[in-house]
Amino acid sequence: MKSLLSWAALLAAVGFVPLLGGPRYEAALFAGLVGPFWCGAAAALSVLRLLHGEGASEARPEGCSGASVLLTFLSVALSHILVLLTVAVLHGFRNGFCDPEHGFGLLMLGPGLGMLLGSAWGAAGALFWCGLGLFGRRMTGILTMVTSISAQVACILLGLVHFYESPSVFAYSPFVGYFAGPLYDTVEYDLERLAGYRMGALLTLVAVGTALQSVRVARGRDGQKRLGFLPTSRERVVLLLAAALASLGSLAHANYAEEMGYFSSTEGIRRALGRSLSRERCRVFFSRGVSEGAAAQVAEECVGHLAQLEGYFGITGHPGVDVYLFGSANEKKRLMGAGTTYIAKPWRREIYIQPDGFPHQILGHELAHAVTGAFGQGPLRIAGSFGGMLPDPGRIEGFAEAASPKENSEGTLHEWTAAMRQLSLLPRLESLFQLSFLGAAPANAYSASGSFVDFLRRSHGPEVLRDWYSGGDLEAISGTSFDELEKNWHAFLDRVVVPKRVLEIARPRFSRPAVFERRCPHVVDRLVSESIDACPYQENKAVRLAAEAISLDPTKKDIELRNHRCAWYAGDAERSRLALLRGAARQHEFEPGARRAALEFAGDIAWATGRSKEAHDAYLGAKQLTFGLDQARNLEVKLWGLQQEKRVQAPLRMLLAPRPDEKRSPHAYLTEWRLKGPEQELAVYLLARVLENSGAWDDADDLIMALNWEGLPLESLKLEARKMKLIAACRRGFRLREPEQLRRALKEYLDAKPHSAGVFEANRLAERCEAPLNLSKARP
Repeated sequence: MKSLLSWAALLAAVGFVPLLGGPRYEAALFAGLVGPFWCGAAAALSVLRLLHGEGASEARPEGCSGASVLLTFLSVALSHILVLLTVAVLHGFRNGFCDPEHGFGLLMLGPGLGMLLGSAWGAAGALFWCGLGLFGRRMTGILTMVTSISAQVACILLGLVHFYESPSVFAYSPFVGYFAGPLYDTVEYDLERLAGYRMGALLTLVAVGTALQSVRVARGRDGQKRLGFLPTSRERVVLLLAAALASLGSLAHANYAEEMGYFSSTEGIRRALGRSLSRERCRVFFSRGVSEGAAAQVAEECVGHLAQLEGYFGITGHPGVDVYLFGSANEKKRLMGAGTTYIAKPWRREIYIQPDGFPHQILGHELAHAVTGAFGQGPLRIAGSFGGMLPDPGRIEGFAEAASPKENSEGTLHEWTAAMRQLSLLPRLESLFQLSFLGAAPANAYSASGSFVDFLRRSHGPEVLRDWYSGGDLEAISGTSFDELEKNWHAFLDRVVVPKRVLEIARPRFSRPAVFERRCPHVVDRLVSESIDACPYQENKAVRLAAEAISLDPTKKDIELRNHRCAWYAGDAERSRLALLRGAARQHEFEPGARRAALEFAGDIAWATGRSKEAHDAYLGAKQLTFGLDQARNLEVKLWGLQQEKRVQAPLRMLLAPRPDEKRSPHAYLTEWRLKGPEQELAVYLLARVLENSGAWDDADDLIMALNWEGLPLESLKLEARKMKLIAACRRGFRLREPEQLRRALKEYLDAKPHSAGVFEANRLAERCEAPLNLSKARP
C-alpha cells in the first residue's frame, strides 16, 4: 500500500467485515458507505503524486498523460477491492459461507463498483485542480481532497432528502450500491435489478476512462502545468466520441430511473396505485389490486383508530393521515422498498401497508406512529436524542405498541410481558430505550417497551408520555428515578394473572433470537420459504432446501418435520403419515408447536384416507400440545366431525382435511350442505368464514348476522360466532351507518364471558367502529 489511507481501509475491512457477517448485505452496506471515501482520497493522493513527478517511473516533471492517471486510479481501486474480497473469503472459510452468490454479488455490485467510481472521482478532481494551474501545491491538495469526497457526500445527502420527501425507504446509490430499507426485514435482494442499475455506473466509468485517454497535463509556455487535449488525431476523435456516447447513455439511464424501478416519487407511487378515497381525516391511496370495498373499510377503521389514539395520548385536532394501501408485499417492495415490514413516516403523516383482513392487525400500530408525530421532536417528528436526530426505537415502538396493542391475541399486552418476566426473559429497562432495542428479539422488545409505556400512562398520565416523547427527561417529568420506575413496573407485572395458555405460548415466542443474532438470516429465511413453496410439487427440492437452511441455522430444525407432508402431496399418504407421527414423538428434537402441527396433519391424512380411529388418536395427541384458542377450536371441530354421520362428516372433511386431488369449491359443497342439512347452522357458520376469507364481506355479513349461534354444536364455536357477529355488525355499520346492531352484538359477545384479551379487544373494536358513525351524525 502506498498511503496511510490504504492501510486504514485494510484495517477497517479486517475489523468490520467479519463483525457484519462476511459476504452479506450488512457488510456490503457498510463497505459501500465507507469504501468509496477512502478510495477517492487514496486515488486523489496517488494522482497528485504522479502529476507532481513523484513515485512512478513514467512520471515526467514536464507532465503526464491521462492514460497514466487512468491506470493509477484503477490500481488504487482494485487494490482496495481485493482487500475487501480477501477478508470476506477468509471470514467465509473460517465460519462458512451463507450464500456466496448473493454475498459476493452484493459486494461487487455495491461497494465494488462504488469504490471504482470513488477512485475515478478522486482522480478527476486531482487532474482538474492540478491542471487548472491557479493555486499552489498545498491549496491544490486541499481542494483535491475536498473534491474527492464531495460526490459521495452529495449522493448520501440527496438520498436522505429523498427519504424525507417521498414515501420511499429504499435507495440505489452510485457509490453505496443498494440500501434495502429496514435492516430487520429479512428480505431477498434482487441482484438482477441491482445489476441493471449498475449499468449506469459502468457507462460512467467508460466515459471517464475514454475521456482520460484523450487528455494530458503538460507545461505551458509560462512554465505552469495545464490540462489539455492530446494532439488532434483519429484516435482522439474516437475517444471523445466514445466518451460522449457513454455519458449520454449514463444520463439516459439516470433519467429513466423511476420507470426502471431504481427510484420512486410520491407522484409515481400514487400513479402506480391508481385510486384513492377519503373518509373524514383519512385519505387512502390504494392499488388496483385492492377492491374499493376493502379500501373503504381501511379508511373507516382509520377514522376510528385516530379517535382512540387521540384519547390515549390526550390530544385533539390531529389533521389526519394518508394511508398507502398496496395490493401485496411484492408491490409494496417494488414501489417503496419495505415488502413485509409495515412503515410509517410521522413527519409526512403517512403510513404504508397492505390488506390484512378486518379488523386490520397492523393499521392501528402504524397510525400510532403518525399520531405521535404531533408531539415528536425535530424534522422527523420522533423520539430520540439531539432533537430526534438519533432515534430512540424503544420509545418509538413502545408508544405505538401501548396505544394500539395487537388484536386477535391470546393475551393482553401486560399478560405477555408478565409471562416474559415469569420465564426470566424480560429485558432490562435500560436496554429498551436506546439503540440496543434493535439488537433484541422483536417480540420481546416490542411487548416489554409497550407494557412499560402503558404502565407509565396508568401511573402518571398521558401528559408525562407526551413530555417524554418530546425529549423531556423521564426522571424529572415523572418525579421518580429510573430504577424506581422499573421496580414499580415489575411489581405491577407481578400482580398480572397470566393464563396458562399464554405462558405456554410465550415460552417459544420470546425465546427466538433477534435478526442480528442469527446466522445468515436473509438466506435462511429465503431457503425456508422456497422449501415450503416447493413441498406440494417437488419433494426432493423441498428436502434439499430445508437441509441447507438447517445447516446454516440449526434453530430452523422444525422445517424438517414439516417437510414430511411432501410425500402426501406426492401421492404416498402412508409414508407421510408415519413420518409425521415418528417426528412428533421426538420431543427433545422439535418444538411443541411443530409437533402439534405434525400430529394434526397426520390426523388430516388419516381422515382423508378413511382411517377414522388413527385420525382421532392423532387429533387427541395434537390437542395435548395445543394452547392457542383458534387451534384448539379447529381440533375440537375435527374431533366432533369424526363422530358424525356421513352427510355431515363428508363436507366437513372436504373443508378441513381435503385430499390433494379434490378440486370441488368449498363454497359449492357448503351451500349444498346448508340447503340439505343436517347441522345447517354449522354449514352457515363455515360458509360465512369461507366468504369472509375470499373478500365477499357483504354476503358473509348477511349470513353471520342471521346465524342462530345457539344451534352450533360446540361452545367454542358459539363464542367464535358471537365474535364474528360483532365484526360483521361493525362492517355493516360502516355501510349502513347504523350503530344499534353493533351495540347488541357487543353485549352478546361480552355475555359469553370471553378471556380478558377478548374483552379488551371487543370493547376497542366496538369503540373504533362507532367513532366514524358518531362523527357522521355530528356533521351539520
